[in-house]
Amino acid sequence: MMKTPVLLITVAFFIAVGMADLSGPSGVGLANAPVEAVSSPIAGYTWSVVSSPVTADLNSVAMLSANDGWAVGDNGTVLRFDGKNWIAFNAPVTPTTTLAAVSMSSADNGWAIGMDETPPYYGVILRWNGIEWVAVPLPSPPWPFAMADVSVPNDTSAWIAGGIFVCSLGQPCNPEYALGTILHWNGSAWDYTSFPYLRFSAISMLSDTDGWAVGLELVQPTRQLRSCILHWNGTSWTAVEHPLTEYPGGSIRFILEEIAALDPNTAWTAVSGQNRFLRWNGTSWTAVDSPIRGRPSIDILSAGDAWAVGGEGDIGHWDGNTWALVPSPVSATLNSVSLVSPFDGWAVGNGGVILHGRAPTLSLYLPQISK
Repeated sequence: MMKTPVLLITVAFFIAVGMADLSGPSGVGLANAPVEAVSSPIAGYTWSVVSSPVTADLNSVAMLSANDGWAVGDNGTVLRFDGKNWIAFNAPVTPTTTLAAVSMSSADNGWAIGMDETPPYYGVILRWNGIEWVAVPLPSPPWPFAMADVSVPNDTSAWIAGGIFVCSLGQPCNPEYALGTILHWNGSAWDYTSFPYLRFSAISMLSDTDGWAVGLELVQPTRQLRSCILHWNGTSWTAVEHPLTEYPGGSIRFILEEIAALDPNTAWTAVSGQNRFLRWNGTSWTAVDSPIRGRPSIDILSAGDAWAVGGEGDIGHWDGNTWALVPSPVSATLNSVSLVSPFDGWAVGNGGVILHGRAPTLSLYLPQISK
């Protein structure tokens, strides 16, 4: 728990998945709980708790393939999946480091971000070079910038979003000022853009010329908090109209926590604590009811196939028309999901929980043709 005017809000949640076979119980909150499979109403899905080498909260997971993936979390935790097991991996961080997000563009390139939870609460940036994680110097000056999310669209670029709230004394935090920041690694140096009275919680970049960032705006002079969505067109960040979510003064709980973009015509964002998602169809944002509690996270396979996770082990599926809850084998909060394919994915959460989602694949047999 931070005891300074700088407030860190971290997110990143995605969910493990499999897709329906194309041919046609009580929650477990312990990291090393017995393996238990739960079938989804969506034909063929099975969710299982797999062995975890840690009990620290896992905040983000990024899969590169069925045999290669990464997860990061509290206490400087870095895990790697080798195709069979999740294994603790060395990184240049301390046990006081909270790693909030990880994003990979290839087996030889990825970034992870977070914060040292001891004063002066400096940010932490790591980069994977294919062999090891290397600490990346913070842009100068190394202000206590609360980094919330990272998105890596290619091997030469990385985007980091976050910011700070300056709050009056006492609890809860009553923001008097906000400063949002978006950092961009262009392959050789950092560029950064500051946004007075904004605070970002998530970023999703399709490329260096197309991407989204979401968070909160501290409206002046009323100090009313409301949601904000910004779009990057390769030149500038522009506010985009959407169904506004306004919050009572002093409330920082209900916030756009996640943004996931698939292509220029498909994106989702989530309002934490309000059972509401926003959907981008290439033209406008519209509100959609959601069954996911807590701070949701969304991952997208196609315009008609998306998944979300959140509080109390919630797992939801979008079929192109509605979101529906899917049975989960855990009650622990799920913080992140990464999909390998329509048949394979992973989710991580509090207490070191790791879930593997799988579904039967379609075997296609072609008759042998003689010449």
